[in-house]
Amino acid sequence: RGVIFARFNPDGTMVLAGGEGSEAKLCNVATGESIPVGAENPNRYSGDWSPDGKRFVTAGSSGTWQVEEVRGGEIVEGGAIGNQGRPHQSAIKSVRFGPRSQRVVTASLDGTAQVWDVRTADPVGKSLQHGAGVNFAEFDRDGALVLTASFDGTARLWDAETGDPVLPPFEHPGRVEAAHFSPNGLVVMTDCEDDRVRFWSVSTGSLLDDRIGSGRGRFTPDSRRVFVFGDPGSEVGLRSWPVIRPRALHQVFRHVATGAWERPGRVQAADFHPDKPLLVTVARDSSGRLWDSASGTLTRTLPVNTEARKETTAFSPDGLRLLIGTQDEGLWVASGNPSGWGAPFPVARPPGGHVTPLVRYAEFSPVEEPGNGPPRSRWIVCASLFESAALLLDAETGETKARLKHADWCVFASFSADGGRIVTTGRDGSVKVWEGDWERGENGVTLKADLKGRLGTSNTAFFHPTNTNRILVSGWGDGAARVWDVEQGKVI
Repeated sequence: RGVIFARFNPDGTMVLAGGEGSEAKLCNVATGESIPVGAENPNRYSGDWSPDGKRFVTAGSSGTWQVEEVRGGEIVEGGAIGNQGRPHQSAIKSVRFGPRSQRVVTASLDGTAQVWDVRTADPVGKSLQHGAGVNFAEFDRDGALVLTASFDGTARLWDAETGDPVLPPFEHPGRVEAAHFSPNGLVVMTDCEDDRVRFWSVSTGSLLDDRIGSGRGRFTPDSRRVFVFGDPGSEVGLRSWPVIRPRALHQVFRHVATGAWERPGRVQAADFHPDKPLLVTVARDSSGRLWDSASGTLTRTLPVNTEARKETTAFSPDGLRLLIGTQDEGLWVASGNPSGWGAPFPVARPPGGHVTPLVRYAEFSPVEEPGNGPPRSRWIVCASLFESAALLLDAETGETKARLKHADWCVFASFSADGGRIVTTGRDGSVKVWEGDWERGENGVTLKADLKGRLGTSNTAFFHPTNTNRILVSGWGDGAARVWDVEQGKVI
């Protein structure tokens, strides 16, 4: 039967496909074998993989979506969840995961789109209302915005958390067949039935460009060009155009002195909240600050000693905490909830009881999904110059679980994408890879690799997003960056 959609999983080993009149299929690329999906509802018009590759979602004519878990190339029995109790009133034409793998957005011919929590199957925020059927919907790269395309002649941007419209509609002279964000999140491309492709500014809503051509195309990964195929008047056509970018920055967030006790300072670090329009910033000689990233409004000042020299800040991937690392007063963590953020409290206390100073960098572990509780980021890894070690901390209690030691200052530490490994770098030029059971602390941690003999301080190191045996290391002393094979202990 006709195939309407087909999508690779993130590592390219499986394909999810579906269409009219037959169940969706989960296909093994290497063997060609397939597993039927959703045989009880054969018309599956859309499907998508979660960015972490652990789940897929399908949706179709019944107005329902269903998320299923995949492990080892097989569908996990009993792991399905969906909106069967709250279906759309007409067919779902499009379903897409959010960037954190915890939400999906559906677009339906009943004139609505909806964001859903895939852990509970509950709707998130209000229904996104159009005047006619909605043909497509997707999240932006941060998960803060939703873009919809409708037969009512408009495309719209919405707040993914509340369901409120963000800008006036992008008006078209006919049905909007599809709409896509550019990978950098600055531009929207829309495809109208008048056979014209339009480009719009995400920050202002203004029309940037208008070209002849069918918009069934894609942005290049660097967002600089768009490829459009199926031009009018030709059986097969492909055009490539440069993308006109917005000329103005969306917002400027300025750290200015708010009193005699505070001085304007160089902004040292910033991070976006994973799900909400929030930005946290820290400056060397002023307080930490929370901003509304959509409007640029300062929403809260975080009372960390303004004299402390701040080095780093980050939200946890589950969005429930944020950290601020300083050179003078160690690591501070604040907890958040729907009503706001609590005051930061110090963590990382060595046996003497004093807060560990000289925090160079810190980050939360990826979200875990324990069997007896909600998904959460359980750990913090903190590079401490004072301790010549990276500290593995319990994110909830601040307890130091292990010290990952270097011979000299530890300047950087980072988790692998699955949370099972940590890479640390030192002023002595070494790069160390650690693995184990973090819950067991020192007794559960082993040194997997010690890459020695480099020239100068190793500055940063990051794991490959899907292959924990590959790390990218940059160096201060020799001005080079290298990709390492952890198992073989050599540069590749």
